Amino acid sequence: MPFSTIALWGRILATARSTADGQVVYATLAPAMLDETDTEQHDADGVVEFLARTQGADVVVLLRAIGPRETRISVRTTERVDATRIAAAFDGGGHAQRAGCVVPEPLEAVTRRLLEVIDTVVRTKAAPVPAEGIALP
Repeated sequence: MPFSTIALWGRILATARSTADGQVVYATLAPAMLDETDTEQHDADGVVEFLARTQGADVVVLLRAIGPRETRISVRTTERVDATRIAAAFDGGGHAQRAGCVVPEPLEAVTRRLLEVIDTVVRTKAAPVPAEGIALP
């Protein structure tokens, strides 16, 4: 792995936060990080899988700004939480423990909404999430 990729991962990992008593871990990739490290989006591949090894985390998310008003969400979960329920709230999909989507909104706005969706999904594990998403403010 090139040092520039390690530098990028370091910047992404520095944004990592946890909520819900450690059940949820998320990190972000902003465009400036790519410029600062002279890397590209694909150099962040694998970060979400690395974060998914966080002890006690049932939901792990990497949010990537892929444009000024476009954010890619990658979701990884344990068997206790269905990742597709989270992605479906943003018209995404995938598999029970691995899902994602692209949202036509800026990183900051998507992050706020996503955390609300995750909170709802974690609290109501048995309730389905409607395909059109959760009504959020």
